[in-house]
Amino acid sequence: MAKKKAAPKKKSTAVQASLPVFRYYRDPFGTGAFEPCDDPCDCCGRARGYRYQGFLYAEEEIETICPWCVADGSAARKFDGIFVDDEGLSRCRPRAIAELTKRTPEFFAFQGAKWLVHCGEPAVYLTPAGYAELKRYGEETLQSVKDNLPIDMSEKQKQGFLRSLRRDGSCVAHVFECLHCQKVIAYGECD
Repeated sequence: MAKKKAAPKKKSTAVQASLPVFRYYRDPFGTGAFEPCDDPCDCCGRARGYRYQGFLYAEEEIETICPWCVADGSAARKFDGIFVDDEGLSRCRPRAIAELTKRTPEFFAFQGAKWLVHCGEPAVYLTPAGYAELKRYGEETLQSVKDNLPIDMSEKQKQGFLRSLRRDGSCVAHVFECLHCQKVIAYGECD
């Protein structure tokens, strides 16, 4: 008796294409800025297999934005919004600010994402990290977290804060890399 051939797997209705690359965010798909989704994008109307998990700061509430509409700036234009706050970016070139605010997804942060700047340009967001991960980047990176803490904290309090950082905890560090000198810098926050 001949075996029956298995029926071909049903293909997703989502349009698959090469994932967009973001200059200032190394791996937004791996860190959860985008999630798999077959809903159509509110900007382009196409189901592209993913949707943005963060906010588009705009007047209108948007449910689904595909990564491609974030990357090419069409979502920011169409809905007159931004993905990343421009606070602390005043020393950066206007072109870099526009790319970060209108074409870069925001990473998840308890207190609202703060984008670090190094060598006069927004740094590349790498990953959330705890103390154990930060130690692997080296003493300079640990020091950068301490440098971003309030100046009235004692050295003992700063060390305690560093040791409390957990990648998936209520206190976490956000790690960046400079596009120019490759220095790894970070800041910490708690929920």
